[in-house]
Amino acid sequence: PAYYLPNPIDLSACPPYGQKRSGAVWIGKMDSNKNPLALLRCAQKIPELKITMVSNPADAGLGQEVLKSLPSNVKWIQSLSHSETLALMASAEVHLSTSLQEGFPNTFLEAAAVKTPTVSLHVDPDNLMQQGLFGFCTGGNENLFGERVLQAMDRNAEVMQMLETTWSYVQENHAYERVKERWGGIVQSVMQT
Repeated sequence: PAYYLPNPIDLSACPPYGQKRSGAVWIGKMDSNKNPLALLRCAQKIPELKITMVSNPADAGLGQEVLKSLPSNVKWIQSLSHSETLALMASAEVHLSTSLQEGFPNTFLEAAAVKTPTVSLHVDPDNLMQQGLFGFCTGGNENLFGERVLQAMDRNAEVMQMLETTWSYVQENHAYERVKERWGGIVQSVMQT
């Protein structure tokens, strides 16, 4: 038999989500799959939005290209601790993802845990964004990306309801304790066969 365990997230490590938020956050390795150059193009289309990019310079050549092209509204931080990253996520109005492909990104779960909507350029994990969870995916459309960022930041009733529903989904399906229980059940099942 095949077994599936969702990515776990330690919700106790997530800071409380506050009302005072500003700007956007993008978190990922500096590599071509994370697509940081697309972030820079999108940032130029929303010059009023301050974006913090957290990225280790894994690909030195790409890092130099990003540094040369960095718009004035993007601040690049090369290293933060996990707790600092979570605090940054909790203080952002929106989490941005420009990755070309992903499994189920931990940053989506971390954003959801602190009620920060995600706007994704390409990736819609398990088509959950189409189902009204996590935020918005633009299917690679960079012009629509900017519109969805502004929509997410508006925090109208629809967005607030999506954040509440997503938070409940993450608690039910990805909370570390729940995933640990499921793992225990799988181990018992395998031991009995």
